Amino acid sequence: MFRYLNSLTSDLLALDEHNRIQLADADKFRIANELVFTEIDRVWGLVCAEVPTTPPITMEEKVPIPTQPGCKFIGRILGPRGMTVKQLETRTGCRISIRGKGSVKDPQREERLRNRPGWEHLMEPLHVLITATDYSREHCGHKLACGVRSIKALLTNTDDEFKRHQLVQLAIINGTYRPSGR
Repeated sequence: MFRYLNSLTSDLLALDEHNRIQLADADKFRIANELVFTEIDRVWGLVCAEVPTTPPITMEEKVPIPTQPGCKFIGRILGPRGMTVKQLETRTGCRISIRGKGSVKDPQREERLRNRPGWEHLMEPLHVLITATDYSREHCGHKLACGVRSIKALLTNTDDEFKRHQLVQLAIINGTYRPSGR
């Protein structure tokens, strides 16, 4: 960062020297000077940015997963190879986890883990745990609300188009996709 700042400073000095020599093109040099000054200010802003002194704020919310026969909500949330949940986490800035009874694929393993430390959530009903972390309470609340909204939209809307989109993604990943309509 400092090497780049030194480079900008030497560019500014070179522009200043050229400006003194060629007064005819002073307007071009003025614009170049402004651009270099703007970039120096931007870099200094990054170098001197305030480091947060307070610990980050973490907010959580549990969204219950409804039990409807024939509808696999866990699959809708996770998506093909976990892509949907990763996209949701990236878009919302939240951590999204499926927790509770039935969140572990193997029932025997779930039974073994149920009373162990760190696995207490297996005693609760099936739910999605959405966790947001930020230094500002307002930003953290906004991230959490966005995450909850996204998950609730997946759980309430049993849209076949969304499922079709996920199946197309899976076919592309597996290399078995054949475009329809031809």
